[in-house]
Amino acid sequence: YILIVATVINCFGMLPHYSLYVRHKDKEILYITIISAIVNLVSNYFFIITWGINGIAYSSILSFSTLLVGKILFVILPGKGKMKCG
Repeated sequence: YILIVATVINCFGMLPHYSLYVRHKDKEILYITIISAIVNLVSNYFFIITWGINGIAYSSILSFSTLLVGKILFVILPGKGKMKCG
């Protein structure tokens, strides 16, 4: 049941994703996805130690939530949400 929650969060994350994609904000989508992947890897390490196999599901919820919040921030703050690299 825990993975159902993660899947629902991921589905809601696709709504701001398409808004960013239509505006050609591919770099922002990439940055948010990389951050979410890092959150997933780090939280997997700690959550598996604490909760075992259920920790993977909790880690998925956390990483998909990070993805959702990041995308929403880039949609709400289009001019202020620019990231500079290099």
